[in-house]
Amino acid sequence: MGIRRYNGRMRHRARPAVLFAIGVGGLLAISTAWSYRTQRLAALGDNRNFVVMAPYPRGWLPQRTGPMTVSMYVHPTSGVTMRCARNESVAATRTEPGMDGQALATQFINLTRERLKGWSAFELESIVGPRWIAPVTDRQAPDRRVVTAYLVQGNSTYVFTLCGIGGSKQKVEEHIAQFRDWVAHVELAEVVR
Repeated sequence: MGIRRYNGRMRHRARPAVLFAIGVGGLLAISTAWSYRTQRLAALGDNRNFVVMAPYPRGWLPQRTGPMTVSMYVHPTSGVTMRCARNESVAATRTEPGMDGQALATQFINLTRERLKGWSAFELESIVGPRWIAPVTDRQAPDRRVVTAYLVQGNSTYVFTLCGIGGSKQKVEEHIAQFRDWVAHVELAEVVR
């Protein structure tokens, strides 16, 4: 190998095999780095955060909300409440990689059965949204009934509840279809930080 002068310009006389080896080595390095990055992100889990956009339930009255409550409504005649609560973490990794909506629903059913005397708990049919599935639980005590949908995306968890306490416990059943429709129309938008 050497450098020759052609028409006044310098030109390197590298062999095609050397250039091919350099190209293949470069591609191999790029693909290895990309593979490592992809596997690393998969191991970390989905760490994105989402904001929920829930429609206003027709016929329900809005209530005051707190730091974790995104929205809360009460039915004017039955006294049943619908609530959307948020729990999220901002982290470089997925804080609870195995805790999806189904695992959360199962955990609440098990905890209710094990620790709350007089309560019953079972799973209802999941609610299917635009790009997500929310498992639903039904937990009942002698004086209350709580139907809950669990929506987990990345590091954001949204818990939707339909609750009747005291005399309104019996009225929960008549609002379950509207609750399911309310949750089914929820949309999530990624929070860009």
